[in-house]
Amino acid sequence: MYRKNDHDVYDEYLQRISRRDPEKLLEKGAKVYVPLNYGESRWEIMGCINTRKMLEEDHADFWKLADTEYEAEIILYYVVRYDNDDIHHYYVIETRDGETIYKSDEEDIDGGWRASWDVSREHVEDLLDNMIKDID
Repeated sequence: MYRKNDHDVYDEYLQRISRRDPEKLLEKGAKVYVPLNYGESRWEIMGCINTRKMLEEDHADFWKLADTEYEAEIILYYVVRYDNDDIHHYYVIETRDGETIYKSDEEDIDGGWRASWDVSREHVEDLLDNMIKDID
């Protein structure tokens, strides 16, 4: 049985940080939750999965991947935007209260509508590295 209060790290200290200076959650290396956005497109599904994989494999020293939003300090959304034949992607970071504290620059995705795992991983890796450099 999952009990929210046993796992919820969003305590009074984090609430104060979130209200006063939410960027500190980014700088100190937060517990991050990446929702899996199934449904819209292959790019979004693969982008979310690849983001989670890379956070665990390449960036675990900075951000810890949380299994649920209740354990997370921040929520990292992977967003794909379609503009006619062009595809763009970016990250949005929100506090658990829904306040946006960071939005990365949009980057183009090459590869057309037929996404492959390798192409998605390359694009997500570049976007994630750029975002972490920008925050750090």
